[in-house]
Amino acid sequence: MSQRFPQGSGFGVFTHRHDRKPNSFVALCKAAAAAFAHAKVGHTHSLSRASNPVVENLEARELLSSTWYVSPAGNNKNPGSIAAPFQTIQQAATVAQTGDHVEIETGTYHETVTPTHSGVTFEAYKGEKVTVSGADPIKGWTKYSGNIYSAPMSWDLGEGNNEVFVNGTAMNEAEFPNTAIGAESHPNELTVTSVRGNTLYNASLNQPANYWKGAIIRTAPGQAWDGETGVVTSSAPGSITISYTVNGKYEVISAGNKFSLFGTFKALDSAGEWYRDPSTGKLYFWAPGNANPASLDVEVKHRLYAFNLSNVSNTTIHGVGIFASTIITGHNSTGTILNGITATYVSQQLEVPHGWWSSATEGIMLKGANSVLENSTIAYSSGDAVVVSGANSLITNNTMHDAVYTGENVGVLWLLASGITASHNTIYNSGRHGILAEVPKVMIDYNTIHDVGLQTTEAGGIYTANTNGQGATIAYNEIYNIHTAGYGGTALFTDNNSSNWNVHNNITWNVDYSLKMNFTSNNNHIYDNTMGATKLSINSNQLGNWDGVTIYGNVFTKAIVTTVGAKIYSNVFASAAPKGMGAGDFASGSSGTPVG
Repeated sequence: MSQRFPQGSGFGVFTHRHDRKPNSFVALCKAAAAAFAHAKVGHTHSLSRASNPVVENLEARELLSSTWYVSPAGNNKNPGSIAAPFQTIQQAATVAQTGDHVEIETGTYHETVTPTHSGVTFEAYKGEKVTVSGADPIKGWTKYSGNIYSAPMSWDLGEGNNEVFVNGTAMNEAEFPNTAIGAESHPNELTVTSVRGNTLYNASLNQPANYWKGAIIRTAPGQAWDGETGVVTSSAPGSITISYTVNGKYEVISAGNKFSLFGTFKALDSAGEWYRDPSTGKLYFWAPGNANPASLDVEVKHRLYAFNLSNVSNTTIHGVGIFASTIITGHNSTGTILNGITATYVSQQLEVPHGWWSSATEGIMLKGANSVLENSTIAYSSGDAVVVSGANSLITNNTMHDAVYTGENVGVLWLLASGITASHNTIYNSGRHGILAEVPKVMIDYNTIHDVGLQTTEAGGIYTANTNGQGATIAYNEIYNIHTAGYGGTALFTDNNSSNWNVHNNITWNVDYSLKMNFTSNNNHIYDNTMGATKLSINSNQLGNWDGVTIYGNVFTKAIVTTVGAKIYSNVFASAAPKGMGAGDFASGSSGTPVG
């Protein structure tokens, strides 16, 4: 039963309790009844929401809200109270109304949570360890051959999308050459020694004829600007012939390109590797240490989403862990708040036929305006870790790492709407860019970004291209450890006719180029940066013009190459920033994440 005070009754506000006293609900009801009796006012009854009622004073009105409890030891036939909680988060998400809280007790929940109503808060009860998992256990292991075991796997997310885990760590889909467990961002690859048409040569391909036929090749062709996949149509000792999409004259596979093979049982040749046969539905696994998988905690990804918030808005998720799945929102999911989450293995899509054209369906997806991701850790994603297409959203105090290991043309953090602020984040281990922002009016400040471009060339710590920034700002970021083949790696990269960007008070070091602007770039203001680099502090292809560009107050450790039209003054060349010059002192990156 719930009670609602009339406006202006003068009674105190009841707040919901997060303790474990079974009689708290009774005490609250008695207090409410006594208050009503004293006031001698009418009241209404509601029997549809049996969990702990709360009256919250919101300025000139009072609103009723409830708290629902969930525990692995609960039952969905329970009322969802602290004494008799639900068993699944989804049951609470079905009954919870706007303003309600769902308190989740310690445990792992194998489900996709789809709220019925907007404005619901989901949080870990008293900061307990809560995980919403997209993976399910695999049982029924029998020995296949040698150290390889097999088990039935009834579901299939598609080639390149499945993932197998042991004790929460991803194993490798069978591949050639082999890569160490946990080295997604630093894969072991072969080098194309020579090419004839679509036939690639490497002496390590010493297997019999057509051994690799039907396998999938993963490579970054030509200039290696982006990663993509193709198919092996035939093979011979020392070579493979492939079919793949050529995205332009600069992206024709050539000698020196890196590649690896997967998608075939024949690559299963070492511990920590697995392969699922789509024709039989069997999973084959060579467990670490040659163990029997039946003795291990083996799980396989089964669901894409931990939370599906596509049809709700103003939802908050606080202190919850996400495993082998992600969070998706819709374009009307305004006001979503993700705070203190830890999300690992958020996406897996290894087949990338067109590396330039990514679908923005990986990683944490914030599509609604005015959304927030804060105080969180997002790690391990084949594509972006976080993609934001909701205008005026805030991404702050997060750690994001080991993403874009397919090398597709995205960033660990991918900004797709105007007015977004990305501040105080730490981003590292990216196959392509750190932050990709080809949108106007963004604020990218106080981030620490390092070790990007690991699978591609000419990557950027912070990258934009073909974009009128309309006053967008890149400031107070520290960017380092970016070296690539080809045209090199750049810390601050306003590429291909990008104009109206303000780039100031950034520190870069141990990068090929500190800043690069290509083609016509107008009205960019580059000032008070400390531009440490190993090749050039500023680089340009010297095509077009830089009319309206100002470059001043910077410290350059290397020479600069600029384009006509820029006003360049009051800069210094020095191995260290002289007093009063350059970026100055500031603290960047995330701190203390995640926060419960």
